[in-house]
Amino acid sequence: MIILSQKNGNVVAVISTKKTTSKDFIIANYPEVKHSEFNAKGELDVALLKSQLVLGQKNFVLMEIEKASTVLNITKILIELQKEYDIQLAVFELYDTLNFEEIPMKNLAELKMLFPSTTKVVATPEEKIFEKEFKKINNIYPNAVAKKGFDVTFDALLRICQPEGFVKSAETTKTEYIENAFDYNSNNGLISNNASYLLYYDTDLTIKQAQ
Repeated sequence: MIILSQKNGNVVAVISTKKTTSKDFIIANYPEVKHSEFNAKGELDVALLKSQLVLGQKNFVLMEIEKASTVLNITKILIELQKEYDIQLAVFELYDTLNFEEIPMKNLAELKMLFPSTTKVVATPEEKIFEKEFKKINNIYPNAVAKKGFDVTFDALLRICQPEGFVKSAETTKTEYIENAFDYNSNNGLISNNASYLLYYDTDLTIKQAQ
């Protein structure tokens, strides 16, 4: 949500009536976001949605729907509206409903669906070097678990070696390695990693990192 706001886009939330927690969270924290509605039959109010879109501006449609048939219908509506408006679909996460066979991947790619991820997909020279060295030692290429294990261990060791120590380093410095980034936040004594990447499905059916 913060990233969408930073992109100076118009954000419209299409949230299922059953997803009250998500809707309440958006209302409480992002009052500028517009909310579309569903009628008594559970169908999206297309006229209202269209009135909430802005010509000449990027429109991020944030969707959270539990029924595959509704997701399919909404994506078709958004693709049709793309003839008039600059629309990009966004989701909080790649939830199970999006994986149903009845939802064509090309629909999500056509809308360049944005989603958060804890790992990146962009290959870097450092990643190639790591993979080569890992295979030389282990006779197998590293999977995602191996890369994450390396990133976590390497990050911890480097922070311990800093003059200010691990804790201060974790409070002030964001780092990034093979596939993972680390941006620690402390809340009531609990330290969590808030670093993430914003990825999207491109029209060539590949996953790319949003700029």
